[in-house]
Amino acid sequence: MAWRIVRQPNNLLARFSDIVDDFTHMNMTEAEALEVCREYLGIVEAQKKVLAGVEDWKPWTNGVKGSGLDRWNESIQKIKSVHGQKAAEHRVHLTAAGVESAGEGSNSGGR
Repeated sequence: MAWRIVRQPNNLLARFSDIVDDFTHMNMTEAEALEVCREYLGIVEAQKKVLAGVEDWKPWTNGVKGSGLDRWNESIQKIKSVHGQKAAEHRVHLTAAGVESAGEGSNSGGR
């Protein structure tokens, strides 16, 4: 699957798409992330996808825990390389500002 759940610095979750190289959802709770995953996956697969984000499994591994922000840092680097520094800074701002745009409605785009 070309997307993953990512733990943000504010401990909420985001969905990062490798198709658009950007977040499609930000500032989600675990329950909201599970709901988003369930749109595409069965319950077991969705739970595993959310767990990987919550535990910050290193990208492209199965169960190898990262530093806590490995997935986030990789995602921000990808956004910076594809969409530019300003776009990356905007995504960071969305998490730091406590933006109340959780769940599916949190289509971060912001481009």
